[in-house]
Amino acid sequence: MTRPEPSRSGDGPRWDPGQTRFDDVVHAFQNELYAMAIRLLGERTRAEDALQDTFLKAYRAIERLKPGSNLRAWLYRILVNTAYDQLDRRKTRTRAFETMREQAERDELERRKGAPPGADRELQQHVEEAIGSLPEKYRDALRLRSLQGLPYSGVAEVLGIPETTARSLVHRGKRLLVPKLQHLMGELES
Repeated sequence: MTRPEPSRSGDGPRWDPGQTRFDDVVHAFQNELYAMAIRLLGERTRAEDALQDTFLKAYRAIERLKPGSNLRAWLYRILVNTAYDQLDRRKTRTRAFETMREQAERDELERRKGAPPGADRELQQHVEEAIGSLPEKYRDALRLRSLQGLPYSGVAEVLGIPETTARSLVHRGKRLLVPKLQHLMGELES
């Protein structure tokens, strides 16, 4: 039996029912899925519940997964749907991505320890506000691609859209950011 290796670049490992055991799938993906669950839900206990539910749903459905399917994207899709189920449906995407933004800010601050206090915080806050002001479909695609580092195929699977649409949403989202960020660049230059 071979253990699936999660990949941050490319599409990710493929499902091979004759060669991959489910416990190897859990071991290979539990940490990155847990990190995503915390970003979506904002609380460890809710993230742990979502992760457990995700693996339970995956275990029950794994026999229906086609050989050669992208395990990483499939598991992310289950996790995101499970997390959305845990959140209030009316506030689902807004709250989930605000939580992810806040977590990303905390992570960035941790990485930049030693830098002058607030050196990039204000800039990052403006960029996040600009992304947050985008229409939901662009905002979600950009955050999955930029913050989570998902490939376009992963963004497509998580959002339930074709890959070409995912590419288009990310591209258009970036284009919508340009005028918002040009205003910011003018403030920084003065």
